Amino acid sequence: MTRVFAMALLAGLLLPPAAHATEAKPSPYAGDWLAPAEDADDVDAIITLTQQGPVWHGHIKQILPQSPNKKITDSTLCDACKGPQHGRPYRGLEVMWDLQETTGKLNAGQILDPGDGQVYQCDVQLLADGKLQVRAYKGLPFLGHTMTWTRAR
Repeated sequence: MTRVFAMALLAGLLLPPAAHATEAKPSPYAGDWLAPAEDADDVDAIITLTQQGPVWHGHIKQILPQSPNKKITDSTLCDACKGPQHGRPYRGLEVMWDLQETTGKLNAGQILDPGDGQVYQCDVQLLADGKLQVRAYKGLPFLGHTMTWTRAR
């Protein structure tokens, strides 16, 4: 019996790496998303969502030139931000963190509005049409604000 176990173990070690594990399917949340400006003080931005272990983060990849607020560019510093984001350029700025994937949603995270430095609680859901529904709120979700992001091309 021990010899059979040893042979099985050895055979498993000699298989190519692809045979050891199934290839992980990329999450539909991962990648670049267009977060459109919602008023004249906002910017159109590409937000990149990435997963680090069980936690999701979002960083500004790019401020788009057609944004309503022409004063903000990739190199504009976030003076309204507090903590580690204060004084950092918009490009690369972490604007979402601590999102946990549960039951087809990203929940219990935080989202930063770099325009005023406010941090809100955040939940994200992938809709049937492939868009992201991003809910930002303080306290109670139904009192918050919903944004719709589309996959960036």
